[in-house]
Amino acid sequence: MNADYYAVLRGMPFPVLVLPHHVIAFYRATGLFITVFGWCAMLSMKYNFLFIHTHKTGGNSIQLALLPYADDQLEALSHSHKTNDFEIKSTKFPTLRKHSSLYDYQLLLDKKTFKRLYKFACIRNPWERLISFYFSPHRGVQPWSREDFIKMMDTIPPAIDMFITQPRSSQTPSQTGLDFVMKFENLAHDFRQACEHIGLLSIELPHRNRSKRNYYLDYYDKELALLVEERYTADISLFGYTNPFQ
Repeated sequence: MNADYYAVLRGMPFPVLVLPHHVIAFYRATGLFITVFGWCAMLSMKYNFLFIHTHKTGGNSIQLALLPYADDQLEALSHSHKTNDFEIKSTKFPTLRKHSSLYDYQLLLDKKTFKRLYKFACIRNPWERLISFYFSPHRGVQPWSREDFIKMMDTIPPAIDMFITQPRSSQTPSQTGLDFVMKFENLAHDFRQACEHIGLLSIELPHRNRSKRNYYLDYYDKELALLVEERYTADISLFGYTNPFQ
């Protein structure tokens, strides 16, 4: 890659690469594996949409598909030994990099702008999502450990925390501030529906390599499945999931 594409951004603890559009197009066309770090939102003032990205819900593929239409940049993290590790960075709100929730954007945008944006996100069966998170490449090679899984689960907040338009309290939220919630289990169909709403037709999701692991239910028993149900009650009830062991 030409050295002209290198750019050190202020405030970053390490240099990053700002990728030109033809490089992004190359990755999308070839289907090469790309890791996008962070729970990043993707904003487009031109197309009036705000996509909220939660881990392990197909968000990397969604963001790569939407990137040409968004007010964001794809950056390669030069501190990583991998050539395919990237992060989405907002060009309008550089402070919103990781863990950017719907509430974060509500605080920054004026009310009129926030209201007109088509706000959408993707959710996933919590039992499957947690297994995917456990075996995620960013955690390194992890042999299965029930104890480590339980410890990890305590560090992952419910997805609903990313979708509410008020500070999180001890009270379980009964609704989101989103206009549309896609489901990972029906992602291709739901993504087309979202794109049609914002006027983007014929956009295909890039294919991602599947991780090499067993079927997610192979790692559970009734007791462990119940711990997930208790931890993610809001996600399960609000988005219509059920304990697979019931």
